[in-house]
Amino acid sequence: MLRARIPVVLVLLVIAASVAGCLASYTFDFIDEGDLVNEQGAWFADGPTHSFTEQGLWMADYMVTAPYGYSGNFKCTFEFYVNYGTDPVEWMSFLLIDDKWQDGVSVAKFFGLTIHNYSSSFALASPAYTGPEYSVWQGSDFDYFNENAEPPGMVNNAINVVEISKRGEYFTVRMNGTVLGSTMLIKPANRAAFWYPGVSGSFGYPAPHGFFLRRVTVSYWPGTELEASWAF
Repeated sequence: MLRARIPVVLVLLVIAASVAGCLASYTFDFIDEGDLVNEQGAWFADGPTHSFTEQGLWMADYMVTAPYGYSGNFKCTFEFYVNYGTDPVEWMSFLLIDDKWQDGVSVAKFFGLTIHNYSSSFALASPAYTGPEYSVWQGSDFDYFNENAEPPGMVNNAINVVEISKRGEYFTVRMNGTVLGSTMLIKPANRAAFWYPGVSGSFGYPAPHGFFLRRVTVSYWPGTELEASWAF
C-alpha cells in the first residue's frame, strides 16, 4: 500500500510546485529605495509630513498608493515597524482601494484594516485618550468588525506584518499570522475592477517613535495587474 501511494504523493507535490510557480510577485522596499520611485513605477503620495529612515518610511498624516492594481485572487503583505513611545499612534491603515488615496478626498471603495490609538497603557496618554481599537472593514455601507483593543498578535517596538488576502469576493486580514475578526464578504456595492494597495499613518511626534512602512509585497496571478495612471 505504501509503495502504491508514493507516486500519487509525488504527483501532488509536482502539481503544487507547478501552481506555486505560476504566481507573480511585486515588492517595494522603502528602506532600500529611500524614495517612492523605482523602475517598476512610482507610488502616489499625499499629506504633509514624511521621512525616510533606517526603519522605513515614517508617516505623519501621510498616505501612499501603489503603482499597480490587482483583480482576481491575490495576497498583499505590509511589513511595518511601530513604536508608540509615550503617546499612542493615532492612525494606521492598510487598505485595498479603488483609486489613489488623497488627503481630504474620500475613498469610494475599499477593504482592509485600520488601527486607532495604538498604545497599551492609558497612563502614557493624554486625558482625551479613548483607548486602542482596530477595525476590519470595507466601504460603501461601512460594514465592519470592530474591537476596542490592540490587534491580537501586534507587538510594539517591533516589526509586524499585516496580510490581506482576497479570494473570490471574500477577504481575510491577518496580523503576524493571527486572523483578525473573520473572513468578510465584499459587498456588491463595494466591488471594484482593480484594487490598489494603500497605506496611511498619522502620529503627532517625531521619529524614532511612530509608524514606519518598511515593505509591501503582492502575490498575484500574471495578467491580473494594471498599471496605475500615476505610476509612469
